[in-house]
Amino acid sequence: MADGVAMDILSLDPSNAQAHAVLGSRDSEPARSSGYYSPGAGSSRSARARPTSQPQTTLERASTEASFTEGYLGLKTSLQVLEHEIKALQMVGKVDDDKVLENIRGLLEGRMASVVSRNPPCPVRQLLRELNDDRSACERLIIDDFNEVVQWVRAEKASATADEIRDRLKKRKAIIEAALSPTLEGVAEAAMMHVEHELANLERRYANTETMLGDNVSDIPRAHFLVTEDNYAWDMEELANALEVNNGVMRNPLSRDMFSPGDVGRILAHPLGQRLRPLNVEQNKLKQGIRPATIDRLASVSQTMLADQTPNAAPSMQAVDEFLVYAATLPAAEQRTLDVLKVPATDSHTGQAYDYTIGESLRDAKANRTCFHKTGDFLAQAARYLKAAK
Repeated sequence: MADGVAMDILSLDPSNAQAHAVLGSRDSEPARSSGYYSPGAGSSRSARARPTSQPQTTLERASTEASFTEGYLGLKTSLQVLEHEIKALQMVGKVDDDKVLENIRGLLEGRMASVVSRNPPCPVRQLLRELNDDRSACERLIIDDFNEVVQWVRAEKASATADEIRDRLKKRKAIIEAALSPTLEGVAEAAMMHVEHELANLERRYANTETMLGDNVSDIPRAHFLVTEDNYAWDMEELANALEVNNGVMRNPLSRDMFSPGDVGRILAHPLGQRLRPLNVEQNKLKQGIRPATIDRLASVSQTMLADQTPNAAPSMQAVDEFLVYAATLPAAEQRTLDVLKVPATDSHTGQAYDYTIGESLRDAKANRTCFHKTGDFLAQAARYLKAAK
């Protein structure tokens, strides 16, 4: 197009210097296939940029400097051609942006930093081509990619806030997640979790500042780190130990609330949480092992306790005794279920989580360690939970 415009200009003004410069520059223009002229380079990189090693010897440094010098001279030649073409296009109104010529002049004068910003992260398509079936390796690659995004945003705008950086990361994550295979589901979310944890300038705040053993959350190593949906940060080794002591019941040891189904999946999928799988399976099987007649008796005991307003709580005590006698006649497996199965329930008045098994709650009520109304509240929820599991 520039050649055609130059010819048109010369037909009107044979002495036009800019038109002659455009047409005359063809003889000195570097080959399009050379390493110094690459149309579209930067808009579709064929490979991710990787840091090169620093030259170690005097000979290596000299060779590197010569390569840079030669490359810059080739770049200047291409820029001079481009400058003539842009000026010619400006004369006929095809280009009206003075910033273009200003940038070209800055590059010709060696003011690179004023024109060329930090290279943006590679295209998402290129990142996806590097991912394979190794979840750990893919997670590391996406973490590296997110770190590049953060550095790029900060290079473009040094004053970028944590929310602005996080917004860029979320958009990048959404694009990656949309293209990931089902086998890599959750990898981008895990990468985002680690980047937020490890970069102080993202200012991520968690519900807890210390682990269960008193270490700072910021000191949890990547291999142990997990954040659950309730915004608690965990050292997975500590969390797995606590859940194991609690017979695999998926209850937050700090808030006493049950973990969400999504969190349960993440905990069991974590390398340090995989040993909890048998315990979790056992808990799920246990709630299937209580017969309907036993559930109905639990509901009846709870109704008696909740309705009991007598001074000596005789009806409640009798109901507890009768159920314990009945439980003693059950098969050993069902008795064990009553003693081991942890039921997710919360106090209807205070909202605090119960941390009971059915057997523990009945024995505590019989020994007057827990009031009958509280026990009745728990047993009513336990009966509903067990019925839903059938």
